Amino acid sequence: MGCRREQHPIPEVFVDTYISLNIPSSLPLQNPGGAIYHEGGYKGLIVYRRFLSQSSEDFAVFDRACPVHWDRECGRIFIEDDMMYGYCACDSSQYLLYDGSAIGDNESVPLKFYRVRFMGNRLHVFN
Repeated sequence: MGCRREQHPIPEVFVDTYISLNIPSSLPLQNPGGAIYHEGGYKGLIVYRRFLSQSSEDFAVFDRACPVHWDRECGRIFIEDDMMYGYCACDSSQYLLYDGSAIGDNESVPLKFYRVRFMGNRLHVFN
């Protein structure tokens, strides 16, 4: 028997979008630790610029749906002012934007991650 991948609770939706890094709304992504909201995914996307191994091509993209409360009106992730964490509007549970992991007393599943490819002056986000 092969390994079985655990299903994420947020419903699967088709994602195939491009984000230009040269427009004013993407300005926060010019520097490591910057984050923006973008349309797409189940409840929207959060795009975060990481900086692994000194690579300027390192981005993470997550769905804005809260992993626990994805089916509730309040179940959306918001970026905190420090742009290091996101929080769920329903219960204030926190998630690290670097990798989407749940932090603190929050023992829930991580944020839903989408694949991203750096293409010079734009990102391709897909699943």
